[in-house]
Amino acid sequence: MKKILLVITMSLLMLTILSADELKALTDIVIDPNPMYDFTKITVSFDSPVEVQISIETEAGKVIKTLYSGMVKDNLQMVWDRIGDNGTYTPSGEYFLIVRFNQRYTSVKRTLILK
Repeated sequence: MKKILLVITMSLLMLTILSADELKALTDIVIDPNPMYDFTKITVSFDSPVEVQISIETEAGKVIKTLYSGMVKDNLQMVWDRIGDNGTYTPSGEYFLIVRFNQRYTSVKRTLILK
């Protein structure tokens, strides 16, 4: 019984260490300018290769624009021109840059669009 408990404890410890290492993967998110008018440059930095999905969403979670989906080795730079996935110009308001990586972790950064 003690061996089983030790194996379970060691397994949980290893999973915790792996999870902490995966969390370190995202090192920086820069949105410039923020607030934006006509466009903004978005830079997302990682310290190791990751599978990532990046989108602009409303507070309610509606996806306005999917900016990127795929593997990233270190830095990813994008420009968003306020055009949504449906081809329309995104109105003024508060939006969120959502970065999902390794199919587990999510990071959120707020951005404002001014007239």
